[in-house]
Amino acid sequence: MNRNIGIILAAVLIVAFGSVYFLMNGASSGPSDEVQAEQSQNATRTFSWTEFPEFKQVLQPENRQEFLTPHATDKAFGDSQAPVVVMEFFSYQCSHCRSFHQGSFQRIMTDYVDTGLVYFVKRDFLLNDQSVGFELLAGAGAQCLSTSSDILAFADNVFEQQRILASTSDPVDSLVPVFGAVGLDETRARECMLDHRNQSLVLLRSQRSKAAAQVTGTPTIFINGERYLGSYSDYASLRQSIELALAAAN
Repeated sequence: MNRNIGIILAAVLIVAFGSVYFLMNGASSGPSDEVQAEQSQNATRTFSWTEFPEFKQVLQPENRQEFLTPHATDKAFGDSQAPVVVMEFFSYQCSHCRSFHQGSFQRIMTDYVDTGLVYFVKRDFLLNDQSVGFELLAGAGAQCLSTSSDILAFADNVFEQQRILASTSDPVDSLVPVFGAVGLDETRARECMLDHRNQSLVLLRSQRSKAAAQVTGTPTIFINGERYLGSYSDYASLRQSIELALAAAN
């Protein structure tokens, strides 16, 4: 009898201990709301161009040359009728793109874009297309910038702050003031960065670049549809290639 009572008491104690443990730890057994929100933001996103028929010509060109033709959704600078089109596939997260943007690109702008000889197109290429991160959010939000001067100023600011922005745990919050500096208020900046269509355009065209133009890294530069094979940091080589394209166009 005493043995049975002991067994019953032991069972009661085990159940009681388990209940207390659950109450103390059960709520933290799964991810918190903050962690779930972060996981949701960084979750793999699946897009399909069929959702957006207006992007079909951008995302599903008939051939490589057509894919490399400038489009209204591109970030472009200069005269669209210029004899030479320079297209750079770039990432806001790419350190080499930062070096190019702050170096050779500025000289091309002065020597060729401002003089009407080159139409320069910057087209997003995501180094990490598996999550909604800094580079995708920056590209999506930039779709809402209406003037080339705002787009250029935004790129200048992003590349200046690239190391900080690339390491932030909340890229949306971190990019809000960068957009604010070029006139996009906080509400609008958040809407543009998180807009499904903007993200789809950037992501899908980036993925399409691999098949249509064999782009595998950044920066990758095309001059009148021909891949530039020299160094992005060698301005003399870039200048020579542009001059050859100008001569051929004339």
